[in-house]
Amino acid sequence: MSNIPPVASETTATEPWSVSYYSRKFAMHVANAPAAWIEGEVVSIKRYPHGAYLKVKDLTSEAFLPASTFLDEILHDLKDIKEGAHIVFHAQPQFWIKRGELTMSLMKVSEVGVGDILQKIEELKKKLQLEGLFDSQHKKKLPFLPLKIGLICGRNAQAKDDVIQNVARRWPVAEFVTREVSVGNSPATPKEISSAIEELDAYPEVEAIIIARGGGALEEVVFPFSNEDLIRAVYSAKTPIISAIGHESDVPLLDFVADYRASTPTDAAKTVVPSLQDESELIKQTKMQLYFKVSRRLENEQQILNNAILRPVLKNVGTIFEPQLRIIEQEKTRLLYNCRSKIEQEISKFNSIYAHLQALNPKSTLKRGYAIVHQNGKVVSKAQQLKAGENILLQFIDGKVNAKVERKVVGKDEE
Repeated sequence: MSNIPPVASETTATEPWSVSYYSRKFAMHVANAPAAWIEGEVVSIKRYPHGAYLKVKDLTSEAFLPASTFLDEILHDLKDIKEGAHIVFHAQPQFWIKRGELTMSLMKVSEVGVGDILQKIEELKKKLQLEGLFDSQHKKKLPFLPLKIGLICGRNAQAKDDVIQNVARRWPVAEFVTREVSVGNSPATPKEISSAIEELDAYPEVEAIIIARGGGALEEVVFPFSNEDLIRAVYSAKTPIISAIGHESDVPLLDFVADYRASTPTDAAKTVVPSLQDESELIKQTKMQLYFKVSRRLENEQQILNNAILRPVLKNVGTIFEPQLRIIEQEKTRLLYNCRSKIEQEISKFNSIYAHLQALNPKSTLKRGYAIVHQNGKVVSKAQQLKAGENILLQFIDGKVNAKVERKVVGKDEE
């Protein structure tokens, strides 16, 4: 111990301090730091039966402090505080030598209100909602079986394996087009995801896109996936998009604009493709139902045919035509009767007309002993037309005779 430099400025490469010695020294300095009231926003909180660990972020800048407590009184105060809460806390810095970690040991804590970031997200949510970006009428229907699946995930992330492995179990021949991007609390995250969406959306065979990230702290799960530019990129995409961010309790704005929200990356795998086993079983059941229905139909039709064969009419096929033959014979008899009756009526009419015409024929009159008187080629119908001494022509039934009027009698007078 006598060879250990008493102060840090006297240490050298040949006479260094050990890790434990330096840690004890550092812990002493940290223990002398004053306790203070601090304001911030809870970005993550993990509770255990006898302790709690928090990560607190500055309200206006990218600065974080870890905090912890094992006091029952403080644990009680923390029970209703959630991620995103705006808090003030009284804490003493403490350095844990074995873990090499600096944390703020909580002595008092109280919630002020909703965190600044969550408040901004809520305001953005209301704005986009008023614009209609979350309306159900804009949601695109997921394909039953996409040719290729676009996958946007973190680099070497567990979420990638969860999606690919679960899809492979359900539909082994499914193909992926994967884009690995930053999915942490980084300004580059929304931009990289938006670029990946645009690229996969232009890929002709990609018919569905999954954006996946596993669980994590609030600033890693909710904040990056609530970026306005990212939300508008998802809304503008023509390809259906599935949001699979964090756990069921994590609700970034991406969930509202996506065409489908999966509670986890594993749930997204169950959503994007059907189960081969389930579909095979469905096909098997459908075939059995179809076979049963066809068999029943054939049995029913066979029974109808058998019943028809047993009918007397089919034993003597000629009986089918007997009623129709009787009707034809009756119609034939009726038609002949009507024809004869019609002919007789027409003959009677003809004879009547003929007799009438015969009565009007001049020859009929001549046969009865009458004669027609002609003078100068004209028929004389009255005695007044003739004068004594005029030549006339008399027409009889058998010939004509020239004559001369010697005298005429008109009424009672004579000439």
